[in-house]
Amino acid sequence: MKLSRHIKPISDLKAHISEIFRKLDSQREPMIITENVDAEC
Repeated sequence: MKLSRHIKPISDLKAHISEIFRKLDSQREPMIITENVDAEC
């Protein structure tokens, strides 16, 4: 599992909440929500 795929900024959550929840429900993988995205993990 590549961690950087699972890091999302809070602005994405606010803008696309239903899409993100559908994806979380279908994929059953964690997501990290952060104010400052640094996807260099």
